[in-house]
Amino acid sequence: MAKDAKRPDTSYPSSTNLVVKIWIHFEGTPDPNKLEANISQVRDLADFKRILKNEFEPLKKVIPQNIQFLNNNNTPLLPDTSLQTLADSTTAKTPLLVRYPLSDANSKCKIPHTSGSLSLLREEVVKRFKELQTEEFYFFNDEIKDEIRNEYNFNILVSETEPNACQGLT
Repeated sequence: MAKDAKRPDTSYPSSTNLVVKIWIHFEGTPDPNKLEANISQVRDLADFKRILKNEFEPLKKVIPQNIQFLNNNNTPLLPDTSLQTLADSTTAKTPLLVRYPLSDANSKCKIPHTSGSLSLLREEVVKRFKELQTEEFYFFNDEIKDEIRNEYNFNILVSETEPNACQGLT
């Protein structure tokens, strides 16, 4: 069957159909950003990490495994999540959240296990990391991939931790 010269060939999508726009919000920043990605090269969130690392200076030195994506309900998304699906569902009000470590700095301190242990830990963190003095921050349990935002969550973690010989927490 001969092709109609007036009709465009639709066997391949046009290059404009391959570009998706997606709203992302870097955790801790005031506003979301709208990004474009070519889905012929970036099919899922694993691929999208590469784009973000190239485009955003704070991510250039972050290893891909330390970049985490969350939906607007703070639920982690799997790396094989389709970028097209996310582009269809994200808006400036409900962006894709991007979480990454701000620093690889770490520190150890000993605090007594009392009802005020979390407060003591917060005080110690503020002393050691001056930039946190004016910011709201929370702790993150990397083993179970969950936030520690209050004394209750902290005490659950402590109850599952072996005490050291000094009867303090390290």
